[in-house]
Parts: sequence; structure tokens; C-alpha cells
Amino acid sequence: MADRFPLIANSSANQIQELAASDQLNLTGSNLIFGDSSDGSSDDVLSFGASGDLKIFHQADQSRIVESGPSVLKIMGSDVRLSNTANSKDYLQANDGSYLRLYHDGNVRLETTGSGVNITNDLNAAGISTFGGVINAGSGDIT
Repeated sequence: MADRFPLIANSSANQIQELAASDQLNLTGSNLIFGDSSDGSSDDVLSFGASGDLKIFHQADQSRIVESGPSVLKIMGSDVRLSNTANSKDYLQANDGSYLRLYHDGNVRLETTGSGVNITNDLNAAGISTFGGVINAGSGDIT
């Protein structure tokens, strides 16, 4: 069935048609909604690639993006953020040519700069730690 194409509902013509190879499915102004799978499995999966090596999974308790092939999974953008579901707190911000920030509970804890790294509040290091250059302790104590 490799030469077959998906069926589409043509509501203006009140019929179901086969999508021709040269056609595109244009959803401008519409949403594409996937419901639960009908195979009885506990998760829904969208697969991409000839071997299905990129998958987006959805289950009741989690959602995952999985790249299982020899490729690299890249998320690209000039301002990339990982945030909570309410979009009220970031976990991570990466800004092209500027900074990488790691957050804890909405507060910046680590930020890269043009000259190094800024750490807000405490830094706990276990084991052997080696530092080069000047160590500035500010007004705090070094113990």
C-alpha cells in the first residue's frame, strides 16, 4: 500500500476523498487533534522517519520525545526555554550569543557570561576541587 495516500473529509463537497500525492493537507486556521489510540495500548505515539526512529509519546502520566536512531536530537532556537506547565517559571533559558541560565523555583542559580559563570547563593563542592586565578570571596567567609 505504499502508493496509497490518506483519506480526507471534504466537508464542502460532503464526501471523503483520497489525498493525491501532489496535494498538501492545509490546516490553516484549524487544529490537528489526535485522540486515543485504538490498539488498546496505554500510550499514543506519533512516529517520524523511514524507520520510525523519532517518536512523540503521550500517556496519562507522562509525555516523551525519543530519538532512537543514529541521529542527534536537536532543539534549536535563538531563545530556548524549558518551563513549567503554567509557563510561569523557567527551568532553563538558553539565549543565542548571550547566556545560559539554570533556575531553581523561578530564581536564577547559575548563569554563564562572556567572562565565565555566575553562581547565585551557595556552591557546594565535594571531593577534590581545583581553582585557577583569583578567588574572590566577597564579604563571606571561606571555610
